Amino acid sequence: GVFSLACMLQRNTTLTWLDIRGCDLGLSGEGDSKRNWCTLGLNRLCFEIAKPTCKLTHLLLSFNQLPPSHVSLLCEALPKSNLKVLEMKNCGINDTVSMCKVAKMVGKCPKLTHLDIGLNTLHTKTAKVLYTSLRRNTTLQFLGLFQCRIGPGITHIANLMPTNKSLRVVELGGNLLEAKQMSYLIAKTKNNYTLESTGQMVCRCLDCKKQKLANKNKYKWSVPRPLNTDANNALKSVQRVDTKGSGDCLDRILQRNRRLKVKRRKLAFLSGFHKRLGQNSSIFNILGCSAIMEKGMLSEIFEYCGRQSQYHM
Repeated sequence: GVFSLACMLQRNTTLTWLDIRGCDLGLSGEGDSKRNWCTLGLNRLCFEIAKPTCKLTHLLLSFNQLPPSHVSLLCEALPKSNLKVLEMKNCGINDTVSMCKVAKMVGKCPKLTHLDIGLNTLHTKTAKVLYTSLRRNTTLQFLGLFQCRIGPGITHIANLMPTNKSLRVVELGGNLLEAKQMSYLIAKTKNNYTLESTGQMVCRCLDCKKQKLANKNKYKWSVPRPLNTDANNALKSVQRVDTKGSGDCLDRILQRNRRLKVKRRKLAFLSGFHKRLGQNSSIFNILGCSAIMEKGMLSEIFEYCGRQSQYHM
């Protein structure tokens, strides 16, 4: 299994994507001889990945049970590789020592942009180590922490939000967070203008609760109901709550960041033309005559950019 993969990787120097998710590689098999053979094969695989000539950029190891010794081998080899995407979802990494090694490895990988360690256990100590590593890593854009039982460790992830400018998606769905932890995360995310999604996490602010109840009662048959139903009582209880802090909503913050991303793309689209052709270039000079491209299509392009009024048809 693993040894054959290593030999294949040695011969094929152009491979960029290795997907071995759920392949039952035998890394946790019974018997000392089988475990020793698998360790030898993984050691060889890590040696090939760490070579400067290896062009592997995507390594998908999800749904393979990795013992602590094999996690250590991977964490020593990956910082020397050219990996950009690493998936280790549901790999049975539940002890603090192994997960701390994975967290430290993130800070040593300068090219890593995608890391998914969901369905493993992320203790509070590990979250603190991950916070330290992510302060050094400026390339990571996706961090998967789905159902990691993070608990109080969410404070360390939240402390990263005001200063981090590379993360676009942090998957936090499936983690049971208390109201105080959720409020702390929202307060820290306010000053982050690059984060666009938190996965399947549900915002539980007052405005979202009202919207959920409104949507629940919106499409219903107009049948007379008793006034003391659960839905009516819940709606009245929400309406009686003080709405002083109703402006703090995680969904609104993420929507704001997504709008800013679209605006940045529009400005980059225009600045690319301006650098080559000048600030006051006309549509004719930029995209050619109307015989090549119709006038309506040109209007749609520049209307999308939001700068149609500055150009002369």
